[in-house]
Amino acid sequence: MQKQHRDYMYFLSQICDKIGKVSASQIDIEQKYAFVIDNLINIAYKDHLTKLYNRRYFEKALSEELCRFNRYGFIFSLCIMDINDFKQINDTYGHLKGDEVLQYFSDILINNSRTSDILCRWGGDEFAVILPHTTFNKIGPYVKKIFSALETPKDNLLINISIGATSITLNDNKDSLLERADEALYKAKKDKTGFHIL
Repeated sequence: MQKQHRDYMYFLSQICDKIGKVSASQIDIEQKYAFVIDNLINIAYKDHLTKLYNRRYFEKALSEELCRFNRYGFIFSLCIMDINDFKQINDTYGHLKGDEVLQYFSDILINNSRTSDILCRWGGDEFAVILPHTTFNKIGPYVKKIFSALETPKDNLLINISIGATSITLNDNKDSLLERADEALYKAKKDKTGFHIL
């Protein structure tokens, strides 16, 4: 039993040292455990480049919001966003510049969203935002803030995005909600309006 405890302590100390943010000798076992768990959650649920939540977390959060809607009637909305011509940015300026654009857009989302909003990198140059307690008619003002923040060029590069949005309705499930937001995004890109809501 003593050997098992020593092995456990050694394992925790090694992880803390590898993460490198705290000295393993400065904290007790509960703090080590909490520290390791927090970091494992970040690794599992955060996108390393943008520091936003990743798709795995998004799907979990969307399921939870659907449960709250079905149980308590809490309305929420969903936006899917896409950086227009992102491949062209990578091809013209290089992938490092592409990464900078992704980080810059992520910062815009963070700075123009509420702390309760769930901001996710859906994948590649696509982002998804869950807006809790947000009705259909309140999506527009949120989207307007995002577009307004993008009016200033980043290093002489004007970033354009398209946004598809929708709100939860009765009998929606995860698939129907995502399909509707995706269809709205498709229409926004096709019509070159920048924003479409369904």
